[in-house]
Amino acid sequence: MYQIRGAGNGSDRRLTIRGAGNGSDRRGSCRYRPLLKSAVLGWDEDDSRVEIPVELDNVSIQGCLVRSRVRPAPKPGERIWFKTSEMKASAWIEGFIVSTVKPLVRKPVIRIRFVSVLPFQTFKMLVYGLDGIDPESIPRPEHETDQWWQ
Repeated sequence: MYQIRGAGNGSDRRLTIRGAGNGSDRRGSCRYRPLLKSAVLGWDEDDSRVEIPVELDNVSIQGCLVRSRVRPAPKPGERIWFKTSEMKASAWIEGFIVSTVKPLVRKPVIRIRFVSVLPFQTFKMLVYGLDGIDPESIPRPEHETDQWWQ
């Protein structure tokens, strides 16, 4: 919701967004569609590690949204571990479950928030793929590619 401060006297006419910047605001960081979608979720249960394969739906440096055929045992607020299955030496990233939703027909959706930010190399690999980004494949305006303009 938008609110204009000081609208009556003209002294302070800043536009503020109510609720922006708090911990529950999901717009804190941009979410990206990953090219590499396979990942693994793990949690500790009875002195053993339970791991399930998941499909990565979107990712940011602060968290991700995954879909799974199996609904995980941990409840929202409990600790969970995230790992990419594409990289051989991928490290486990600690997080906690924000919410779980089971649609009627589709796979359950699990929103995860990481305890620390996702390492940039892992983020880059998930979003741009194993080969990274090719600068020549990015569409550029005509004036940047025309030899007479350079």
